[in-house]
Amino acid sequence: MNTQGISCILAVCALSLSGAPAFAADPAPLLKEAASVAWSLRGDDEEMTIRVSPARQTLAIGGMIGNVLGKSIDAVANDRYEKRVEELLASYDPGAVFAERIREALSEQLTSSLTAVEPMGSAAKYSSQEKAEDARFERLAKQGHDALLDFKIGYGLFGAEGTLVAKIKGKLYSLDNGRRIWSESIVVIEEPILGTQKLKDPTKQLLPNVSSPRLTAKKDAIDQWLVDDGRELRTRYETAVDGAVRGVISSLELDDDPLGEYYLGKTALYKKKFERAEGHFLRATELAPDSPRARNGLVVTLGHDERVEEALAIAQSLTSDYPDFGPGWFNLSWLYAVGMKDGVSAVEPYHRALELGMPASKRIEKRLEVED
Repeated sequence: MNTQGISCILAVCALSLSGAPAFAADPAPLLKEAASVAWSLRGDDEEMTIRVSPARQTLAIGGMIGNVLGKSIDAVANDRYEKRVEELLASYDPGAVFAERIREALSEQLTSSLTAVEPMGSAAKYSSQEKAEDARFERLAKQGHDALLDFKIGYGLFGAEGTLVAKIKGKLYSLDNGRRIWSESIVVIEEPILGTQKLKDPTKQLLPNVSSPRLTAKKDAIDQWLVDDGRELRTRYETAVDGAVRGVISSLELDDDPLGEYYLGKTALYKKKFERAEGHFLRATELAPDSPRARNGLVVTLGHDERVEEALAIAQSLTSDYPDFGPGWFNLSWLYAVGMKDGVSAVEPYHRALELGMPASKRIEKRLEVED
């Protein structure tokens, strides 16, 4: 399908949607006009977080005792997995990699001086957290800085499948008055967007299948990352970090970046903020009309927002334009089976999705109907 055809299909959506949270001022002018920008970085941990054992949630079904026991099992299992990953990564510092990617991205976009500063410390000697923050802002302003960017990062393997996640939270302050100008939280998972996935923050441990509870992670949840001396883990981690950082740059309105818009849309989708997700996926599609991922995100967003017919139109064009893109076929089947309750029409795209390596879905399969 040509660009004009894609635009016609996407016209069913509101192109004026804004994906950014509303604040008193736009972030880009402050950053671009500042003579000096201070930035800080805080990490959840020096090592990769490993939370792949689902025992806590599984045992929590039994009440408080089960919950406590589950925490103990989780701690032992995750500690064992974490040590294996630490040994493999050895001198590799994921936090330092994340920090450098942020610094590089900001340096590319800003002409002002960029200075790393310490993150917010203890507020013990102040009467309140607000007083401590005000003192920090005043101190940085006296040092000649006009703006402050505070970042907090997290990264690791989560859930029974050992899903690789990179997460960043950012806030921008104007130091002449201490006002917060911008705030954003971005979660990056490289896996494709599928309609059957639960919409939730993936850094929360995944709930187990209550009908078939288990106390261990999938056998290859960690093993999949230990091949080739951890090269795949490092490569995929850095790709996820780049996505998170580009999302920050897009959210700050410093650059129009289709990958950044894609991950902003994906994060909004996790939070069930469908209007924001739609706006970001539309913008990503405008910036990169030849990429199927953003259109696929739009399909799932509209499907969850109960705009199934609109989602179907885009999904049909997506599978026509990209016949080897498995997520498109999977989500087309999901829309037919779950959204339209048309089990017959769902059969062909579902089988095509399986042929292209998409995972089987019990939710879809129980709705499939073979035509007589």
